Amino acid sequence: MVLCSPWSSPNCACEVPSPDPQASGPRGVRPLSRPRPSTKSGRPARKKLLRLPLLGWREWVALPELGVAHIKAKLDTGARTSSLHVSHLKRFRRGHRQMVSFVLHPIQRCSLSTIQTEAEVLEERPVRSSNGEVAMRPVIETTMQVLGTSCLIEVTLASRDQMGFRMLLGRSALRRRFDVSTGRSFLSKDPGPSRRRVKKTKVKTKTSAKPKTKTKTKTKTKTEARPKSEAKRKP
Repeated sequence: MVLCSPWSSPNCACEVPSPDPQASGPRGVRPLSRPRPSTKSGRPARKKLLRLPLLGWREWVALPELGVAHIKAKLDTGARTSSLHVSHLKRFRRGHRQMVSFVLHPIQRCSLSTIQTEAEVLEERPVRSSNGEVAMRPVIETTMQVLGTSCLIEVTLASRDQMGFRMLLGRSALRRRFDVSTGRSFLSKDPGPSRRRVKKTKVKTKTSAKPKTKTKTKTKTKTEARPKSEAKRKP
């Protein structure tokens, strides 16, 4: 029971029923919020954040469905979608499915090792490149393996021969899966493909032999030795 006004006497006959604490609306009284659990210091306890696996700004990843065991990828949080460098891109249909065949170059700055494969196209998506040009690119779905975990990602196929890296990982592939350290690289401890460095050998070219010129040698003429008897003679 609540009195009609705070200035009324306690013996006032007019009484108003108290509002229901569980009622909602402007006339009802909202229930008190539950206090947050506090720590020993008295401060409210914070929620524990999940620790995600840490990756560097460049890593070795694997694409098993495309037959790629190692490919160097750059982690770019400024890009939304991931991109993969391919060549000889051809679209075709297999029944009711839209397919695409292409050639992969997994090793950076090396056109000798190639992998020819095909995949199903999810959609054609407009993508803006770093030059500001918008082009329609086919999007495929494939499995990526890194740090012993595998996840399904969407990748656009394009010619990235002018770029330094064969693969680019965007935000859609990293969100809620990995944390990125911009100052470190190759945290997955994957040695990558074993490539022997071929030492460059300098080939000496034979120059045309110049004809030898005869040098004039000075010949010393022997002077006739005077007899000793003449040398001792006094003038």
